Amino acid sequence: MTTEFELKLEVPQAQAQAVRVQLARMRPKTERLRAIYYDTPERLLQREGLVLRLRSENGNWVQGLKGDSGRALSRLEHEVELGRLRGQPRPVAARHEDSPLGEKLLRVLGRGFDDSAWEAMFETDVERARAMVDEGASSVEIAFDRGRIVSGRRKVEVSEIEFELKRGEPAAAVQMARQWCAQHRLWLSTISKAQKGAQLARCEGGVGAAAGAAGAEFGKHASLRRIAGEALAVSLDQVIRNASELAAGSKDDEHVHQMRVGIRRSRTALRDLVRCDAADEEQALIRVFRELGKHRDVSHVLQSIAPKLREAGGPVPGEPEGKRGASPARSVRSQPFQDAVLSLLAKSCELCADQSSGRGAKAGIVRRLAKLHKKVLADGCIFERIPADRQHRVRKRLKRFRYLAEFTAPLHDGGRLRAYLAKVKKVQDALGEYIDEMTALAHYREKAQADPRALFAVGWLTADRERVARECGRLLRKLAKAEPFWS
Repeated sequence: MTTEFELKLEVPQAQAQAVRVQLARMRPKTERLRAIYYDTPERLLQREGLVLRLRSENGNWVQGLKGDSGRALSRLEHEVELGRLRGQPRPVAARHEDSPLGEKLLRVLGRGFDDSAWEAMFETDVERARAMVDEGASSVEIAFDRGRIVSGRRKVEVSEIEFELKRGEPAAAVQMARQWCAQHRLWLSTISKAQKGAQLARCEGGVGAAAGAAGAEFGKHASLRRIAGEALAVSLDQVIRNASELAAGSKDDEHVHQMRVGIRRSRTALRDLVRCDAADEEQALIRVFRELGKHRDVSHVLQSIAPKLREAGGPVPGEPEGKRGASPARSVRSQPFQDAVLSLLAKSCELCADQSSGRGAKAGIVRRLAKLHKKVLADGCIFERIPADRQHRVRKRLKRFRYLAEFTAPLHDGGRLRAYLAKVKKVQDALGEYIDEMTALAHYREKAQADPRALFAVGWLTADRERVARECGRLLRKLAKAEPFWS
């Protein structure tokens, strides 16, 4: 079984010819790849993140099994060569039994599974042009795929270029992808052909689940550079997964929310752990964060605040006008954002490769946690009496504190950390409600200039703000009395 590291960029129709011409200079090998993807009638593989396919590579059949590695840019894969056969073969689960991924497949299928039960879900038919590029001690395969995915009478076009690391350091593949991305105005996507095909087979609109935050993984004696790299990597993973869905056309509020969380986590990793010069990259992230925030704020007013106003018996004005700004797809496809993500991804790969000992890493991280903790509680204990900008700063600092604690979880006592972060979450929820109501208040104040119905919302939110502020202050003072998990 192998672990692939690859980056896939979507190639819009307008750029396809330019990409083809540039790749042609490398004298690529061209082949036709036809694949059939299978699952059980109950869609057991789909639920477990497994993909089983039979692919014809210029007449040679290969059965492949793929699984999620937990990272957007890495996949687990086990392949079995079947050679040239008469007719189309059928999938056989036992072909993968000698691999860990195959063992998972057999557990999912259960005892007595009959291979005649496999159902073909969809097919892919693409022309692939591939070339190998050496960069120092690293080798990267560049593959440009054009073709289609077909399920019954439905089909979707495929136009994408992949950069797969064959030997050496992942940063080499990242840097190549960065050059092509900038030159041809491409964008990162983690949506595989298997995912596109599954959505097509289900007649869905190409929207996958939103990706939440994952924990960093490293040993207790890892260096600070390694810890920083892992923290940045898992944060970027969350950004890339959700950005891929938004770039594909999703307008789902949860994709917007989770991507903004990923950006916040990335900035925390940069500020509190990486500590490198990434001002340009951070500005690009901030710009998209704010553009997406306009969408999130409008949605929150309509979905969260409006029901409260109705319950209170007041009128509810319509959506605040002119606030949504650039579309989410346009924001995340922008070249400054794409370049920033790839640049930071290269940095995370470099840091994760550090194998030196980190004897002083925990002490340094505890000092940073304690410093942030002190700043949060200094203003938090007088929360009701400080200006709105300082109240907002309390919330931002508490988020930074939580993210830093989560990033460095392997260094701390798990039980004490979870118990303390449960208290932090209660405070965060209250602060979130308070800031959301402040945002809604600003929206309705502006709306009231043209729509008198908004005056009820202004009055109700002004009164409720005092209640929520008192609750925030109470919880912050209670948190100040709790023993920190690192003491």
